[in-house]
Amino acid sequence: FWTVYKLRDNFAYEKLIFNSVTMLKPQDDSKLPTLQAHNHFVPTFNLTASDVRINRNRNAQSIVLAGYALKSISNGRSVEVQIQKKTTGLTVLQNSSVSLCQRSAPDLLRCRNALLERMSLSNITCPKECVTFASFGRFNNMIKQLTHSIALFVNPNFVDLRSRKSILLDLAFKPYFDGFLDLTELEKTCIFPSWSIREHPPYLRECAHVDSLKVFRGDQISKAWTRVDQGLAIAWLLVGAVSEKTRKTFIAQSTQFGVDFSVVHARFLEGACIARHDVRRISSDICRFEPEFIAAMLQKLGHESSTLVICSDHQKPDLVRKVIARMHGILSPNSSPLMDFLLMVFSKRFVGNVASSFSENAVNVRHALFENETLDVLV
Repeated sequence: FWTVYKLRDNFAYEKLIFNSVTMLKPQDDSKLPTLQAHNHFVPTFNLTASDVRINRNRNAQSIVLAGYALKSISNGRSVEVQIQKKTTGLTVLQNSSVSLCQRSAPDLLRCRNALLERMSLSNITCPKECVTFASFGRFNNMIKQLTHSIALFVNPNFVDLRSRKSILLDLAFKPYFDGFLDLTELEKTCIFPSWSIREHPPYLRECAHVDSLKVFRGDQISKAWTRVDQGLAIAWLLVGAVSEKTRKTFIAQSTQFGVDFSVVHARFLEGACIARHDVRRISSDICRFEPEFIAAMLQKLGHESSTLVICSDHQKPDLVRKVIARMHGILSPNSSPLMDFLLMVFSKRFVGNVASSFSENAVNVRHALFENETLDVLV
């Protein structure tokens, strides 16, 4: 089955195909359900055989409905869409790409190689010119800086070969990455840690300093850089480059939970959760974290008797305990948020907070690794 949505504010949304969902031929814009960013659960309608024409070729299928067109832009890895009025019909293209990884911890090594191939970073030569930048804000901002720096300086798909630079990591990254990541893997993508500078070539001791805010904003990134590319870059940093110790720890943990476990991200945003949802004009039910709401979200994703893991920021322990008690869940045993990130990525089902960049990063990585084979929602 297929589904088609009117997209709010021309929002380009990559997750296009949903199972067992169909839609009625629309008469006007008001008949099209609205898809808010990262919210899959919107009204749907039945579609009769007389409303549809299916065109097939080797790489894609096209469904045409009278009255509207859904413009599809394929970059060879995923599909981005936006709605437009058109007299010839409503067209949806399905990308035929295959998931990069299996949803299992032992598959992390295959993920690593597949990510490098997909990002065109296998066996690249690192430039002798280098840049460095100070960290900007919290950890998720630092990850955004690094993903942007890959597009700005490293990846030959997005930067001219003569302008490529190696990246010297500021010391501020050390507490987050040391031990969790295999730094020799990062070096495959020309990212070198400053705290082991003696082991690196001499040219890395004289790197040009670039504005950390500009790197964070990514002002000069090529227009070819897509949301999918960003997801792949985050996936490389936080999944593909994990250390062997991290991999073994995660295998042991996920084996305990089983292959079918679900994860909910309990993120309360330092007391600003409701306000940040209000700014977006969306429901703040996830901020209240009531057991009935969490159960309803998980039920929509198909959660029944599987293990439920709550990854919490520990800011509202009483609310989290109520959900765990009511749903027989488990509080994540991890002290490292990066280990929780792996749980979010590799869980069968994931409920995250739409106002949390950590949740958003997890969903972006899930879509980058598993294409359309994901069950997740940000609320």
